[in-house]
Amino acid sequence: MRVALAQINSTIGDMDGNAERIVRWIDSAVKEGADLVVFPELVIFGYPPKDLLLRADLVQKNVAALLRVAEACTQTTAVVGYVQPDPERNGKGIYNAAAVCRNGRVTATYTKMLLPTYDVFDESRYFNAGQRVQTFPLSGPRSISIGVTICEDLWNDHQFDGRRVYGIDPIQRSVDAGARVLVNLSASPFRVGKHK
Repeated sequence: MRVALAQINSTIGDMDGNAERIVRWIDSAVKEGADLVVFPELVIFGYPPKDLLLRADLVQKNVAALLRVAEACTQTTAVVGYVQPDPERNGKGIYNAAAVCRNGRVTATYTKMLLPTYDVFDESRYFNAGQRVQTFPLSGPRSISIGVTICEDLWNDHQFDGRRVYGIDPIQRSVDAGARVLVNLSASPFRVGKHK
């Protein structure tokens, strides 16, 4: 399996430009023989979008841009971060989501389960928390089950801090659901000393 990591720097609020950039990266990954192309968290909307998330017109524009990206996924599979409206309009009304795009359409969606509220993050202000894990098969010489998570979902291991920060573990749930490979979309902002 060949995986292309498209860690692009999208522009906040420029859904059309971001979609064009994503499609170019997908085309490039196809030329390199990638079976899977992974993009950052909220790559369609740009990160961190903050109060722009409160604008329903921009959320809808982000969905339209995602559909254009999905149409470009005819020769590979891409996992793309975007803002998903809640069809029931519950709570905050939107999710931090990842779309699995292939065969010219969105075939699966994962919504981020763990929403950080520390440092520069205030995700529970904007997003509903997801409730279900998402796996999908990636066919090739042999089919393998891929699990999708977003940023904080991965940082829930008590081995890091010696304590459980959250009551649920999306990684363990993904493994329990059959995932053999885990893909985690992240877009944490850079700061001096980050690597330490």
